[in-house]
Amino acid sequence: MAGFRIPKCILDPVLAQLKQGITPEKIALSIAIGTCVSVFPVYGTTTAFCLVVGMALGLNQPLLQLVNYVACPLQVILIPVFIRLGEWLFHAPHLPFSISQLTERFHVGPLRFMQDFGMTLVHASAAWLAIVPPLGIAVAWALRPLVRAIAARIREKETALRQ
Repeated sequence: MAGFRIPKCILDPVLAQLKQGITPEKIALSIAIGTCVSVFPVYGTTTAFCLVVGMALGLNQPLLQLVNYVACPLQVILIPVFIRLGEWLFHAPHLPFSISQLTERFHVGPLRFMQDFGMTLVHASAAWLAIVPPLGIAVAWALRPLVRAIAARIREKETALRQ
């Protein structure tokens, strides 16, 4: 991992937030919550979901939304996983589908789509709720030392510049 570098599109906003005085703990929590919400298995809901959760928890909205948009491909990958897990949890019948079929059916008629797939989305959401919050806590906990280290480096550089 010696060659691993955090992408600039992620690092720059984190650095900007640290320089504005946002605590490393709040940044780590914002990144973790943004990641968790971004994989919610109902496509098209995560921006509003991040907004509501961020306001309720007093988290950094720009960072939440950045993480939400960066993690969007992960949401698409995990939707079928949450659907299958929801089927298993609720002993629901197996739904043959593909993401492209679901997207096409939604665009043809959102109301009909909800009638046909509403319970599938409820089951997938319940599966998400069972798995993601503990994972989010673990991610926030794991990120805190990294963000603290970045904050310490910023303080060291600022101190060196003042001297």
